[in-house]
Amino acid sequence: MAPTLETLRFLSPDTAREIRQKYGSPLYVYDEKTLKQQAASSLAFPNAYGLTVRFAMKACPNAAILQIFDNMGLHIDASSSYEVRRAIAAGVAPERISLSSQELASDLGELLDMGIKYNAYAARKLPTMWQQEASTVAKMQT
Repeated sequence: MAPTLETLRFLSPDTAREIRQKYGSPLYVYDEKTLKQQAASSLAFPNAYGLTVRFAMKACPNAAILQIFDNMGLHIDASSSYEVRRAIAAGVAPERISLSSQELASDLGELLDMGIKYNAYAARKLPTMWQQEASTVAKMQT
C-alpha cells in the first residue's frame, strides 16, 4: 500500500509546481493568513491578569515571520544568543525578546544591556550566574 501524501492546505498542486519551477527546490512557502489567525487566536486567549504571548522562534526563525508576529504584538522567546541577535536583526525590539536557554550565554551581559529579558529557570544555573561579573548579576536583578 502506497503512503498517503499530506493534502495541501493553502496551495493547489498546480500552484506548488509553478512555484517550484519559478524558484527551484527545496523552498519553503508559508501561509501568512493562517499564521496571523493563529497569532490572533493566541492574543485573544482569555486571561484575568494579563498575558504576554511569545513565539518560540526555534520553531521557525524566518525573519519575515518574526516581523509578522512582532507587528501583531507577539513577543519572542529565543533559546540562544544567536536567536536573540537574529530576532533583533529582523527588527524585533530587544525589550520584546526573552532568552530561555539550557546554557548560560557567554554574552549575556551584552544582551541584557540591549534590553532583553532573561529567564533563569534552572536553579542549578544560579551559582554559575553568581560567579559571573557583578554587573551582569545586577542587570538580571532589575
